[in-house]
Amino acid sequence: MKIKLSCAVIAVTMLSGCVSMLTDDPMMIAAYTIPDTVEVDDEVTEAKLAWIGKDLLEPNARREAAKLLAEQDLPEEWDETQYSTLASMATDMFVGEVGSSLGGAVGGAVLVLGMLSGDGSSNNASGLFLPAQFGDIAIDSADLAHDVAIDMVHENIVDAAMTLGYQAICEYGCNSGNRVYRLDIVSNTDRQYVYQPDTLTVSMNVSEFVEAGKEAVLDSIATGEPIKWRSADPHGAMVLLGASPSYDESGKLSLTDIESTTSPFKIASGDLTISRTPFGRDFTRAMFDNPYHYQGSNNLSYFAYSGAVYKLYSNSSINAFDDKIVK
Repeated sequence: MKIKLSCAVIAVTMLSGCVSMLTDDPMMIAAYTIPDTVEVDDEVTEAKLAWIGKDLLEPNARREAAKLLAEQDLPEEWDETQYSTLASMATDMFVGEVGSSLGGAVGGAVLVLGMLSGDGSSNNASGLFLPAQFGDIAIDSADLAHDVAIDMVHENIVDAAMTLGYQAICEYGCNSGNRVYRLDIVSNTDRQYVYQPDTLTVSMNVSEFVEAGKEAVLDSIATGEPIKWRSADPHGAMVLLGASPSYDESGKLSLTDIESTTSPFKIASGDLTISRTPFGRDFTRAMFDNPYHYQGSNNLSYFAYSGAVYKLYSNSSINAFDDKIVK
């Protein structure tokens, strides 16, 4: 069993133990009660999660994840074209001889370190991967990948809201990649949470897409999908659940401008702490219940991917996401 002790963990433990004595705010109580977790006790799974969430991690953790994934075989169920394309790409990523799988390609090979750059300073990260063939859509350009991603995120917001008994109504940017939704509780919804407000907001921003390039091989092994495209920005597929929305004088949702390395975007004004609550985690599980979309936050101490939410302790280790929150 791994033991993780740090000032931050101890502080959160102390806070969660006495938060109910400090406030009667149900959201704060729900957000800072320590959730139950189970340990991810598999090194390869840890490496896959670490690689997917690498924008949150420091270079040494990325490098360790890459080396472990490089020892794995490409999935046998992929068709011949997908398999041969990724095997061929491995020659550009590794110094060594390519065999019948990526594992055979590596041996004692040296990773091209350019793909492991960055200092892990991103406090928040989100992204979305896509294969060349998505359902019945052949994605042959970055623009089409962007359009497919926007449609996917929109549909997942609507479906996640419905799963929890809410109706999602687009309020801003409804024909763009930067949208804001109002979530209204449906009248017959069974309230199952200590904190479950009648009205919520969801803000999304999907940035431009690029070809995955050399990273496609490791992206594919980590996700289990033959990846060709990915969002370009470290915050490239953001979905933010908000509580306590505010409204302007005309009765419309109040929006906040967010600066970005690519282009500014808008989100609903409100309290993002709800993502730490059991309700917020269930929304996140439903929202990210696929192998393509991920999101994490050092600020809010979580990482979400493939229908699960993990605690995020530190960005310096491959074990960053090895505690899965179970409720």
